[in-house]
Amino acid sequence: MYSKCGSILDACKVFDEMEEPNLISCNAMIAGYTRHGLDEDALELFHEMRQERMIPNGFTFVGVLTACANLAAQEQGKHIHADIVKSGFALDLFVGNALVGMYAKCGSVNDAAFVFDRMLAWDVVSWNSMIAGYADNNFGVDAFQLVPEMLWFGINPNQVTFTSILKACARLQSGEHGKQVHVYIIKMGLETNIFVGSALVDMYSKCNNIENAIKLFEKMPKRDVVSWNAMMGGFCHSKSCEGALELYIDMLWAGIKSNQSTFVNVIALCTGLAAMEQGKYFHCHIIKTGFESDVILGSALVDMYAKCGCIEDAEKVFSKMINRDLILWNAMITGYANHGLVNNVFQLFKQMEHAGVQLNYITFIALLSACGNAGLVDEAFKYLDLMSHTYGIIPGVEHHSCIVDLLGRAGRLNEAHNYIHEKSLQLSAVIWQSLLAACRVYGNIELGEQAAKCILALEPQDGHVTTYVQLSNIYAAAGRWDDVNKMRKMMKDAGLKKKPGFSWIEVKNKVHTFVVGDRSHPQTEEIYAELQ
Repeated sequence: MYSKCGSILDACKVFDEMEEPNLISCNAMIAGYTRHGLDEDALELFHEMRQERMIPNGFTFVGVLTACANLAAQEQGKHIHADIVKSGFALDLFVGNALVGMYAKCGSVNDAAFVFDRMLAWDVVSWNSMIAGYADNNFGVDAFQLVPEMLWFGINPNQVTFTSILKACARLQSGEHGKQVHVYIIKMGLETNIFVGSALVDMYSKCNNIENAIKLFEKMPKRDVVSWNAMMGGFCHSKSCEGALELYIDMLWAGIKSNQSTFVNVIALCTGLAAMEQGKYFHCHIIKTGFESDVILGSALVDMYAKCGCIEDAEKVFSKMINRDLILWNAMITGYANHGLVNNVFQLFKQMEHAGVQLNYITFIALLSACGNAGLVDEAFKYLDLMSHTYGIIPGVEHHSCIVDLLGRAGRLNEAHNYIHEKSLQLSAVIWQSLLAACRVYGNIELGEQAAKCILALEPQDGHVTTYVQLSNIYAAAGRWDDVNKMRKMMKDAGLKKKPGFSWIEVKNKVHTFVVGDRSHPQTEEIYAELQ
């Protein structure tokens, strides 16, 4: 009673005062723990039951499997699965559903499918658990294929089924599949369901059909924060900063309280568009709504301010964060690296080590990038060695690319070339692009031609434009105009064109984008008049 009424402490007190708790009371306590997010306590109680040689039943196993799913504790889940088999509950419908859900939420879709295929009977929960498992783990096609099977067995999809299927459509960006599912939803009379409606808005948004998303959103009879966030995500996906801002104001007028997801979406949008004024507006509302200490939003704000060129504001946000996770530390150290503040990078790295932060792949990319910006070759190799030998992190393409780029900037092109072969990096187009860029700066035609040849062999056709242009520039600098014309002819014959450059400027909280030679802006005449 106490647990279901939201008072888990009173439930614990009553349970602890019981002289000999029985199976029913233990099951009730495990369910209470999982209901209140105390999953570790639920597992601990289960282990105490086993030590007391209390025999669990189906309800016990459903409870502890739910706890394992919430904690993504797959190993513990497997041990409990073995217990289930020994106890004779492997064929129980509810236990089977819990097993499928546990494995799926732990990312082990094959194990979930193994359990699902061996169940003697399925209900709608069974099918929904398996479909959600496929959808959540990026097996969208498998999720689609289960729906006809579900119907063949006489099980009708419900709102949970459609929410998962629409998520699969969104992740695959399969608008056509999404439309087919939408038609079936209308036939089932579920289009006005708030959960299904939100999923439809999200699906159309991520499938680049913002118009349909807006129409559905406006038709929804009821909207909760999830619905608003789905529409907000749509504007962010279509990079409409103005639309997101207007929607946020409408959201406030509607009396909907923003949550973490609301702000994560809009801050990411402001970061991508370098729209700092809008970002500051949302930052103010983050403070007003009490999310200032949220570490995920703190990381997003640090990243936004750093990428918008205001490293001081990024530092202010970082310094005010009481709890700091690795993502937040990495956002700050990457910001310093991108701004060329090498000493700040090194100092923050020492702070991370002193604080016992578990460094990762991204941390060392920031360190090596900082070394590259400052031309610190020896320090870069020192950090590369520290990364692999002290922290046990295997250097990846990004790290090696930083080294090649650094050697190239220092004019040590032959060393960069030798490094590529020493580390067996010949099959990475990114690495050769770093070398080609250095060859353009230092006019090394021979190595430039070799790098270009490797890129053209490795990359799809879309990547050829930059390579031809870079090589053409090397030839032009050397006065080899016949080769320049040859490059241009090869580009023309292949139907390749260099993408025009563009820039944007923020004026009165609105971002204006300009492409080279573009005259589509409504104030084009005034702009050109001012320039003249």
